[in-house]
Amino acid sequence: MARRARSKCTAGARSPAHAGKFRCQARAASTGVRVAGPIDATLGFYALKDAELYQLFVSKPARGTGVAAALIADAESRLSQSGVHTAWLTCAIGNNRAARFYEKCRWIRAGIVTEYVEVPGGTFALDVWRYEKCLPR
Repeated sequence: MARRARSKCTAGARSPAHAGKFRCQARAASTGVRVAGPIDATLGFYALKDAELYQLFVSKPARGTGVAAALIADAESRLSQSGVHTAWLTCAIGNNRAARFYEKCRWIRAGIVTEYVEVPGGTFALDVWRYEKCLPR
């Protein structure tokens, strides 16, 4: 399944410089950005693109606090309200922590798809897990 090229921003950055990367990701998202926490201490965020939960990130200090569950529930609600019947997201193969979380939230692993990530000098093909969820109407 062909996909659009991703932003040059690094997804899920875990370095101390992650705040700038988050701002870059948020700017790159075309619609539907929600942020949890104060501007100077972001706990997490998500970004929607059409029927896709394009980005979901929770900072390390906020993990296990319910922030991720609140963000994904809000994203699902907004997607449903916008008329989306089947939402989807992708997850890096091997990111078992995220996969367990999505499955706990009743997302179903639909298979493996290829993302095309922009890198200096071109694109990089990356296989990822695709998750889907039927939303209430």
